[in-house]
Amino acid sequence: MKATVVWCAGLLGVVYLVFALLKGLFLFLMRQTIIVVSRLIEFDLKNRIYTHYQQLDRGFYKRNSTGDLMNRISEDVGKVRMYLGPAVMYTSNLMVLFVMCIGFMLNVNVELTLWTLAPLPIMSLIIYRVSDVMNRRSMAVQKQQSRLSTLAQESFSGIRVLKSYAKEPMAVERFAEAAADYRKRSMDQAKVDALFMPSIMPVDRPEHGGHYFRWR
Repeated sequence: MKATVVWCAGLLGVVYLVFALLKGLFLFLMRQTIIVVSRLIEFDLKNRIYTHYQQLDRGFYKRNSTGDLMNRISEDVGKVRMYLGPAVMYTSNLMVLFVMCIGFMLNVNVELTLWTLAPLPIMSLIIYRVSDVMNRRSMAVQKQQSRLSTLAQESFSGIRVLKSYAKEPMAVERFAEAAADYRKRSMDQAKVDALFMPSIMPVDRPEHGGHYFRWR
């Protein structure tokens, strides 16, 4: 009897290990495929935008700063890549797991499933509010990054004028102020990012702990 139990436990462990390895393999292939495709799309988008930039007239470049144009071809296209790559991957993965897990949980116990899903509206509200703040601060960081790029481009292109009138200290001071403002805005965004998960955990974790003992 003991030998049978040990054999079954060993077989079960081997089965779990095989399924874990298969899960890791298919997860790697999925991420590799989606992320590589998103990188290729990003590459094509940047080439198309650059080609379009070359076809615009001089008036367009007088109305728009160089830093803003560079930010659009880098940061904005990068956000499109994040949407086409990880966002699509995680959303599809979440939808499949959500349907499968909730179906299994309802099959086991309906009441406990409803108690488990009760914090989801609160979590959705918190995520919506925090993501709105994150988006606004991200836009502020992008605007300041555009200003930094513009100041650098203007300083390099007008270096002879700056040296002729001995305005190097003024240019350095102006760039230092813009860099300090950029650092401040980046830190403000980082603080919100750091508070994102801790703001969800107090709503989410107690439910997990309580239901763990209830299920037992």
